[in-house]
Amino acid sequence: MDTHRGELRPCNREGNSLMVWEMIAPEIVSEAINFNATKDEKWQYDSAKRDSMAAKQTEGVAYLWNLLSKHNIALLADEVGTGKTFQALAVAALLWKQKPHARVLVVAPNTTLCTQWRNEYETFVRKLYKQIDHKVKSCVNDKPVQGMEIAKSLDELAAVVQRATAHMYFVTIHAFSHLSQKDASDKAVSAASEAKKLHDKIKQAPFCCEGFDLVIIDEAHYLRNKNGGSQRTAAAQTFFQNDDSQLAQKVLLLTATPNHTNKTDIANILSYFVTSDYPPYKNAANDAQTLMQIFGLRRLRVLSVGEGDETQNFGKYEYRDEQALPATFAAHPEAEAFFAIYQKRLVSELEHSKEKRHLTYGYLEGFESIGRDIEKLDADNQQAKSSSVDSPATGEINEEAEEANAEENGEQSKEAFSRALDTKLLQSLTASYREKFKAFPKHPKYRALVDKCVPSAEALINTPSIEDLKHLIFVRRIPSLRELTQRMNERYDAELATLMLHGWADGSVDNLVKANYKRDVFSEIIKQVGKADIAENLDVDPENDDDQEATKGNESLASAVAQLFVVKRDLHSQSDAANVKLRFIKNESIYSLFFEPAADYKQAGYSYHYRSDDTNKRALYKSAAQDARYKQTKDSDLLSEVEMSKQQNHSEDRFNTELTTCWGLVYAELTDAERKQLATWQDKTPKIVENFSNYIRAGFLYASPVFLEVYAWFKTYEKQESGSHLSAETSYRGFCEFVKLKLPNSLLLKYFKAALNTFEMLCEKIVGHKLDDWKREWTQLKSQTNPVWFASGDTAASTRESLKLGFNSPFYPHVLIATSVFKEGVNLHLNCHQVHHYGLAGSAGDNEQRVGRVDRMYGSLNRRLGTGEGTLKILYPFLAASIDEDQVASFIRRKRDVENQLDKCLQDNADDVIHQEETASWQHLLHKPVRKDANASEPHDAVDPYPATFDGLLRDSAVSEQKAEDTYPRPDITSQLKELLTKASAANLHATDEKSEWLYKLERQLSATNDTTERYQPIFVKLDFSAAFSAVVPDTAYIVRLASPIASKDTLQQVAEPNWPRLVTELTQHYPLVRAVLNNEAQNSHFYLSAVCELPLFANDGKLGLLSQAEITLCLQQLEAFADALEYALFNGQQDLRMKHVLTGTSVRGSGQASIHNRTVDFSQAEWRKYSLASGDVEIIQAVVDLETLKGMLGKHKPAMAHIAMHCNSLFPFINFVADDTAGDTGKVMAQIAFPSVDFNEEERGVLKAWFNIIC
Repeated sequence: MDTHRGELRPCNREGNSLMVWEMIAPEIVSEAINFNATKDEKWQYDSAKRDSMAAKQTEGVAYLWNLLSKHNIALLADEVGTGKTFQALAVAALLWKQKPHARVLVVAPNTTLCTQWRNEYETFVRKLYKQIDHKVKSCVNDKPVQGMEIAKSLDELAAVVQRATAHMYFVTIHAFSHLSQKDASDKAVSAASEAKKLHDKIKQAPFCCEGFDLVIIDEAHYLRNKNGGSQRTAAAQTFFQNDDSQLAQKVLLLTATPNHTNKTDIANILSYFVTSDYPPYKNAANDAQTLMQIFGLRRLRVLSVGEGDETQNFGKYEYRDEQALPATFAAHPEAEAFFAIYQKRLVSELEHSKEKRHLTYGYLEGFESIGRDIEKLDADNQQAKSSSVDSPATGEINEEAEEANAEENGEQSKEAFSRALDTKLLQSLTASYREKFKAFPKHPKYRALVDKCVPSAEALINTPSIEDLKHLIFVRRIPSLRELTQRMNERYDAELATLMLHGWADGSVDNLVKANYKRDVFSEIIKQVGKADIAENLDVDPENDDDQEATKGNESLASAVAQLFVVKRDLHSQSDAANVKLRFIKNESIYSLFFEPAADYKQAGYSYHYRSDDTNKRALYKSAAQDARYKQTKDSDLLSEVEMSKQQNHSEDRFNTELTTCWGLVYAELTDAERKQLATWQDKTPKIVENFSNYIRAGFLYASPVFLEVYAWFKTYEKQESGSHLSAETSYRGFCEFVKLKLPNSLLLKYFKAALNTFEMLCEKIVGHKLDDWKREWTQLKSQTNPVWFASGDTAASTRESLKLGFNSPFYPHVLIATSVFKEGVNLHLNCHQVHHYGLAGSAGDNEQRVGRVDRMYGSLNRRLGTGEGTLKILYPFLAASIDEDQVASFIRRKRDVENQLDKCLQDNADDVIHQEETASWQHLLHKPVRKDANASEPHDAVDPYPATFDGLLRDSAVSEQKAEDTYPRPDITSQLKELLTKASAANLHATDEKSEWLYKLERQLSATNDTTERYQPIFVKLDFSAAFSAVVPDTAYIVRLASPIASKDTLQQVAEPNWPRLVTELTQHYPLVRAVLNNEAQNSHFYLSAVCELPLFANDGKLGLLSQAEITLCLQQLEAFADALEYALFNGQQDLRMKHVLTGTSVRGSGQASIHNRTVDFSQAEWRKYSLASGDVEIIQAVVDLETLKGMLGKHKPAMAHIAMHCNSLFPFINFVADDTAGDTGKVMAQIAFPSVDFNEEERGVLKAWFNIIC
């Protein structure tokens, strides 16, 4: 990039010069990255101890780097669950360490995995990358220096690459499909032509004239069909290799099953990126083993437990426990007759021969009937067809479902995904059966799986571990997906009804179940026992109205018991259960205290509640409890909430004695280690504990059987105290005493402990939430109200994310039923160690991918191995003595035959034909755990098939001798900044609390004028970072932000002058270095409206520069004058905000992480102009932008027309949007960047102009 001119040149070869990839040893990787940091922060790679996964990952990074150095391509084929993503990210990090402006592209199967990659990189940098070097890890909250953008299409990818506001880009493999012109006669040729245009466009982008520095292909086996003739194949070939033009300088391929079904797959995958005449590739002659030896790396998974010399490593055959799950027609002869007739008709009508029996028999893997009349059954089947991959309900091709179906079913019809050739036959026979027996036929295979996955009420209550309730089930077809969901939820309902009525209406369970949980029957039960709970004075706010979007369209599959607890806005239409639940939610109910944390986050109770000063004189419990906790902290965000609460008109009413909460009761039952975890979070910041509290509250109230247990306690206690006229306080205290006796063996305690043990991992690795995001309501978890739910290619991406969150939590769903859409790339291991193959996988490789969702490091299995009880249960249900058993037997035998070959990536053509002679005596082929010291008759070879080797690498090579580079740690940066600020302000600079986002604060007395007395203006100083802005710079740029708070949202709304935004415009003309910012995230602090100045701080090769005392001085002067004048005018001189009165809260964002509008890169002709003003000399670059463009930047947030520009000022650093027409009639806004003329050098000028062009 030519920073002197401020232009992002299309192809600046100097800025994109080729980097020399020197060979490295694992020790060099270990200097920068600690793959064992979660267990041992001081861990270092030791070549004498190479067995652990941390050592293998360290070696893997070095070996991959060396392969890329030698061949420009590498294939990482480590087994599923070995951390391939982190290894690939480590390679990218080492690249950025040497070349900070390098561009990296990641191609992943779907957008869910793109998001997962982005989250994983943030975790990798924060947790595993050791040094703050300003190249990979910034000194601002340990954030990655690299900006990241996800593109939904190749067109969008080309556009975002040209904008150059990121270092890492993500796109899906499905983006290569459907590129062709609609009227093209040859779709593949047209797709290739469009891909070529996009290839050329990307290589004209800044920093990309030699192509991406690194391209990472996740699940690279998607590219194995080189000669398939599809659009995707043709487009991908041209996109990555266009004649002699390569899109990638280096390519890293990731797949655990590179040959998948055929030994030619590896050669096909490589051919997308390697020219056919490249000698190592050409000489291998498509031989898979030779290609893996040259280009590949494959190690087998090892799960480690313990630390140091006590570490134990387990291979997969030491803990895998494969089990047969037979089902029979015993006691159901009529169902057996149905199946016999079905088989006979199947052969006669569909002419299926014995030798060609296939895996998609509808009865076995797609029979859907129960709970529906025949008309509804037919309508559901028709709906399944209309929502299938070839004709989705949206009218658009569901690409992921289509790909998953083709991948799973090979040459079978796409229609088999939701229907089969025998669907009509099944419907006809089912109708006849129902007419004869007045019921639907029994299905033993479904029943066997339901029995295995759904515990009785007693087993549920007494479960030793919540993890035992989690089951992952894979099916092949949508009907079985729906049928299993409905049957399991129905079975769960019967058990949950027992739990719900326990202790107060036990004799009514059968009546409720037979009535299918109808509300009127439930109401009758309530009347028989006692009075119904009426939620008086507990109006339902929109946020308390339960979200049923997740089950919309699938109500017949959902839990009926869960529906009884759904809170509705119309209180008269909801059940007693929902009314009681509302008591535990609403602020006005004393029971809302129950799910609050203890006052000290341990066991302390609460001594008062609020009483509103309005005419209703309402008691407010939950808000008083929150303020009581926040007051005990030193956190500025929490304290600002207390100050804002004081502005609400209410008084304090004391309790007679302190009231406890369930948290306080649970704390007494926690182990020392569990208490230590809570204390650690509290010491870091109480916001983590608050976030955890929100998480378990959502799980308890919405997504688990916990509230059913609490409801039973409540009704039992209510029945026990019937006739007593107790005050609210006495009633609540008595209820807590009642619960205390129940707690030791309660579901509430077990779920609390399970949530506590996995919360940190869930936030960081699964959902990408900040651990201290204390305002998060966990809405996605609240939508998981069913014990069992499903995912297919037609499931919305947002729902899949919610399911992934819920299943990885201890909460619902307990059972997740999925098609191949969750077969690969998705982590589902935090709380699950049981996998069921209801529908068999298409190949042994697919089977391994499925199991790999839970057979992973740092999950349930890994923890259980540490207790000595760890096994991974892998179950194969089948209908005994039928073709179904033949299928399973044939599959297990073939899987066992190819396992060693699969481990070595040498699996040959796989078939799914059932050979009858193979099916006898097969269950001994199922794997059982065999520990290393056991005398196994058939021990498995645990040697890595294609290991990382460094025999030819000299340990004293030039790279190995590199010393840690000099860099500025954060204390050195803040110290230098403090020195400049002190000299510039001539005032005492005060450091803020170490947990505050602000570094320093200062307050100078302003000179009195004729119109005013002496006034003060507080100023806060922050070191911030914007990955988007820094991406414009060849190295790294920080932002020094000076901000003066003016008003909270409440105080600003009291301003009498409606045209005050016009005053902002006038002040900007006098003080152009200052931006007026409205920040919707800081409504409760005085930073809702603030005045802001910003200066860049560049980190080049570990050195800081281009920030001067003169620049800071001028910024301070203009900031004080601007802020004071605005504050004086807004409040008619009645407010003079002092430092001690400031509510800080969340400050202006300005990080540039907001979505940059998708515009064509056509840079404006605006240039810097110098202005000599009374307030000082500045240079300004300006352009006019449309108001509609600004509205688009704000997304769903719709502020008043006159405030739009100031709200946009909270989105991006440096850019000042100024409304010259505050009424918005012209639809135009002036955008500008102003900078002090003094010391304004060419590099600053060029970078800021480039940033201005991108945004404006």
